[in-house]
Amino acid sequence: MTRHLATSMTSIALLTLLAVSLSSLARAQGTRDMELMTLEDRDKAIEVFLSNAKNLQHTNLSAAFNAWLDAAHAGHTPAMHVVATRLHAGDGISRDPHAAAAWWHVAADRGHVEAAYNFGWCQLHGHGVTRNAPRAVSWFAFAAAEGQIDAMDALARCLAQGLGVPRDLEASLYWSTTAAQKGHVSAMRAVALAHQIGRGTGVDQNTASHWWLQAAKGGDIQAMLITAANHEMGRGLPRDPEQADIWYARASYLMLPAPDASALALAQ
Repeated sequence: MTRHLATSMTSIALLTLLAVSLSSLARAQGTRDMELMTLEDRDKAIEVFLSNAKNLQHTNLSAAFNAWLDAAHAGHTPAMHVVATRLHAGDGISRDPHAAAAWWHVAADRGHVEAAYNFGWCQLHGHGVTRNAPRAVSWFAFAAAEGQIDAMDALARCLAQGLGVPRDLEASLYWSTTAAQKGHVSAMRAVALAHQIGRGTGVDQNTASHWWLQAAKGGDIQAMLITAANHEMGRGLPRDPEQADIWYARASYLMLPAPDASALALAQ
């Protein structure tokens, strides 16, 4: 039993030493040197990096970030996305939009769907990279085809505005509807408006009211007000003054300013 425990501790020590060695290589010489190691050794080191990152997540954000960075340098694609996200937000590290975009780009090239959407967003807005709307649309299209609903919504917006792609209202409505059916509230609003004014489709008040209601249930204040009015006037929904009052009240509550902390303290 003692011998087995000693052997296990030795294995853990060797694995940790391997991770430290790989970390030094990654930071000093870049990912090209990582390819000189065997896949098995790299996988073991990445396992340690990820374990360190998760263990440090709630106690030391800076150290956790470095562990994620080690895993990213070692070729772990999801870690690349995490590193980019934290560099973008300044979570445990100074904000660096250029580095964030660079890591998202690498992860996107490796097929990471969330990274593809985020890098597309960077290219659309020129955040950390040169603005390039056509390339942004390409990344949105890739991620949307893979089921990323924010990318669907972004692609729909680009198609509606002719941003980086020829304007196509029917295609825009298709992607908005697909995202709406998957629960994207902003897309629900877009679908509701399209059917209400006949953009990319015929005017259909019933369908418009349905999607305004879904967006209202999703927490959208404007949709709550429109749904209240629709119930009040019986426009695409059953005429129901009680339901109208409920939606007006919900919207009004959400529009109230947040309570002042000092005022709450005085009231207690």
